[in-house]
Amino acid sequence: MAKKKIVVPELAALKAGVLEQEVAALPEKPSPKQLEEMRQRLDLPGLESIEVPSNFIGPGEGCEPSSELLGLEKAAGQKIRRVILNETPTPQGGCRSLILRLATAFTGYGAYSLSFWKKAVASEPDLFNGFFRDISALRGSTPRPSANWHRTILFQAEGTEGIPENHQQLMLTPSLAVCAAYLTNLKRFVDVANTHGVIVQVCLFHFLAITGAHDTKPPTHFPLSGTDQGLRFRTFCKVGGQHQTFQSNMITAVTQALKDRPNVVWEVGNELRIPGGETTDYKNADLTAWINWVAQKIRQNAPQLISTSTGLLTQNERPVNQLPSLDHCSFHLGQWRPDIAGAVNRAASYSDRHVVIDTDGANGTLVSSEVQGYATTALSGVLKYRASFDHKSSTPVAVYDPSWLTTQGTAGKKPLEFLTALSNARAAAGV
Repeated sequence: MAKKKIVVPELAALKAGVLEQEVAALPEKPSPKQLEEMRQRLDLPGLESIEVPSNFIGPGEGCEPSSELLGLEKAAGQKIRRVILNETPTPQGGCRSLILRLATAFTGYGAYSLSFWKKAVASEPDLFNGFFRDISALRGSTPRPSANWHRTILFQAEGTEGIPENHQQLMLTPSLAVCAAYLTNLKRFVDVANTHGVIVQVCLFHFLAITGAHDTKPPTHFPLSGTDQGLRFRTFCKVGGQHQTFQSNMITAVTQALKDRPNVVWEVGNELRIPGGETTDYKNADLTAWINWVAQKIRQNAPQLISTSTGLLTQNERPVNQLPSLDHCSFHLGQWRPDIAGAVNRAASYSDRHVVIDTDGANGTLVSSEVQGYATTALSGVLKYRASFDHKSSTPVAVYDPSWLTTQGTAGKKPLEFLTALSNARAAAGV
């Protein structure tokens, strides 16, 4: 059996040999009591259960110690769990397998367009590998950043956050099909993240790119016409609208490409709310129906968790986040900054949903001490494993350079400051 690269930070953080020793001590057919006693002895934060699959002990040509993420699942109590397969060699040359379920708190880091990056020449350092390695370093390393979540937004101009033209992998062809080369690039992006234990939230549509607000543009070749932001939005985010064939084709292409990736969660769109509010011919119910249509279209092709962000508390947060087609919430600044604890509890009222607290839009104003404080609150106490924290900040955009961590980025702040803040918050919360 080929050795699998360990991609589960929680297990990698255990002392060497501890899990293997526990597995070796189990009888051929362990009882539920024996598995529960093993779970308690491991003292692994978030570990809720250990199960024995049918191939717990099997003959064969041998195997090497390995762990892999099978996927994420929604669990009661506003939790998201990692489902992990661990395989340990037996003295007889076979394999013992266990499935572990761990409640997981996510801390995210980074800007939102890195999946468009490509190597300009083959000899360049791999930005994907360098970036995910740097942000995901385990607690206890020096320095000790700790992020296990990253968000990428697809429907936006490829150079939105500074990726130079020679490094841009365009998403669309002139006929508005999704480029095969982009899908290959996106799959590699997700796979590299997985080798470092990072979950990728793939956000399909972007409010700013749809409306053109802040001079944000859609992907190259996409023809959004006119300057009326509200009309652009109402035309695009409409069930049966003129862009629905394109949307359907895009969703199908991307979800088919990533449906087997265990470290993917989906986001229908970024901050989906009606510019200027409802009109006589377009209501909040129309937007909610479109969000539901997109989520259902994702579900037709992909089994992973689905969310969306609305960006507003008052307009459409409740009806959107009560949709059965969505699995967890994503709250942006105006929805949580006055009261994080209240925001987490509010998410609980939306069918018991985990919430990702996101600083989108505040990356230039927050300092690292604020990020650490907010993240600690989100991850701590009775809120533990019920909320996660994602911070948008500077990332490398051209070629990988290890000095990017200590180079001043957004508003003169250094990425390492925020990564360390996230690490400190995780340590303080014990997650």
